[in-house]
Amino acid sequence: MHGLILFCTLVAIGAHSTAFVKVKGRDEFDAAMESSRFVLALFSSKWCGRICHMAARAIQRAAKQLPSDLAPIYHQSGVDDLDALDEPDDALVLLKVDGGQRVNEEVLIREGVHDYPAIHFYIRGYKHV
Repeated sequence: MHGLILFCTLVAIGAHSTAFVKVKGRDEFDAAMESSRFVLALFSSKWCGRICHMAARAIQRAAKQLPSDLAPIYHQSGVDDLDALDEPDDALVLLKVDGGQRVNEEVLIREGVHDYPAIHFYIRGYKHV
């Protein structure tokens, strides 16, 4: 049920939003990966304080500089997924995962997050950074 709510939230946000979608738990995180081609996830915690806050602000400012759509050109041979940034088609979704919540422990372990803030970039669910 939470995955459906997250999916509806992602659709409602629209094409070019710099607002973070807060995910709680593995199911919501996985739903975001499945429903969005480009995802930038910020792993932070409330106790992280000013550093995590500054990271979130920097991500939002950078996202405003990107085109409203991002997409890879898979029909051409020799094109890398990161070349997708040159020919846009899908929106970038910003996720925020609170590492201080027990519900997110499984996601943190699976994604290899040990320190905050951690920023991961995903294309089609695969981590690139």
